[in-house]
Amino acid sequence: DFANRFLLYYDNAWKCWFFFSFHTEEYQNEEQLIQRLSNSLKIEKDYIKIRYISDRLQPKYSERDHQNKVYQHSLYQGVVNQFSDEMKQLEFTIDGVRYKWFTISEMEADSNIMKKNADVISFVKEKIG
Repeated sequence: DFANRFLLYYDNAWKCWFFFSFHTEEYQNEEQLIQRLSNSLKIEKDYIKIRYISDRLQPKYSERDHQNKVYQHSLYQGVVNQFSDEMKQLEFTIDGVRYKWFTISEMEADSNIMKKNADVISFVKEKIG
């Protein structure tokens, strides 16, 4: 049911749904990313697979900081092989964080997501589809 969907979390400060975002070092450590996802979603690390896709520098206006910034996005595709009962719902909450499954089309139809994150949506669409 979720093969064509991406899991986003709701950021209360931005009042928007976003892809997972973790600060990483110059040399990406996939084990660290898997551990962070495991901790966030409360699932075993063994059920998560990650593969590197691409990097991109993207200038973007920060609504929070009211200035232009340049972000380096490293795109990884994560696959979860076993879902908790919570994660089988279209929308769910873990440790006070709201999560929701979206297709790219659903993201593109959401004007708030597109206003705040169109650059990342287009990057994911271009590289993963």
